Amino acid sequence: MAVSSDGSYSAPEGIYCSFPVTTGQGSYEVVPNLDINDFSRRQVDRSTAELVEERDSVASLGLLA
Repeated sequence: MAVSSDGSYSAPEGIYCSFPVTTGQGSYEVVPNLDINDFSRRQVDRSTAELVEERDSVASLGLLA
């Protein structure tokens, strides 16, 4: 589920990323500390870098509050 990062799994805070979550009664919780193999870590890092680049591009246009 894509949620605003709280810093879990090395994703910068405030970036919307997909995380493993549990849900119930209208709320969610990021599942902490799952093992991630090297291949998956590289893919997560690559995706996160793209999201940060996009955020920074939009911010440079003055489109973020």
